[in-house]
Amino acid sequence: MIFHEVYSVYYQTVAKILEVALDHPLKKDEICKIIEKYAFSESVLSIEPALREQKWQLIRSDGTTVLKNHPSMPLTTIQKRWLKSICQDPRIHLFQDDLKEIDFPEIEPLFTLDDFYIFDQYQDGDDYTDKVYIRNFRMILDAIKNQYPLEITTYNHKGQKVSMKILPKYLEYSEKDDKFRVA
Repeated sequence: MIFHEVYSVYYQTVAKILEVALDHPLKKDEICKIIEKYAFSESVLSIEPALREQKWQLIRSDGTTVLKNHPSMPLTTIQKRWLKSICQDPRIHLFQDDLKEIDFPEIEPLFTLDDFYIFDQYQDGDDYTDKVYIRNFRMILDAIKNQYPLEITTYNHKGQKVSMKILPKYLEYSEKDDKFRVA
C-alpha cells in the first residue's frame, strides 16, 4: 500500500506524543488523552504500553523523550511518485488551487495520463480547467458540505432555459461521459 490508514494514524499519534514530550515530561493520563484524540479508541491498549514499557524506546520512564527535535514524517519515494501522478489529472484542480508544493522535480510520476486508454469514453467531457466550471464545482461542494440549497439554471435538450432549486447531496463522476453529476 502506498498510504496506509492504520499505520499513518499510529505514526502521527506517536509523533504528537513526542512533540508534547519535547515541551514537558508526560504522565500516563496525558499520553492516553493524546492517543484518544488522534488514534482509534482501542489504540490506547497498544500504543501506551509500548511507550510506557519502553518497547519502542521513545519515552523514558520519567516521561521525557529521547528525541532532541520535533519528529517529521517525510514522504517515501513511491508516495511522491503517486502524488505527482494524480496532480497531472486536471480534475484534481477542482478540489485544490495551488499544487506547487506537491511538485517534486527530481521524481518521476508513477504513471501518466498517457498510460491509460479509455476506449469507450465520449469526447465531449467537461472542461475542468475552465474558471467558471471550477467556481461552480466548488460552490456545489460547499453546498453539499454545509447542506444548503442552490438555484441552478441550465438548458434542457430543446435548448430552453430551465431554473430549479436543489439541495445537492453528492457528486458522482462518470468515466464514460467524463462528467460530474450532482444528485
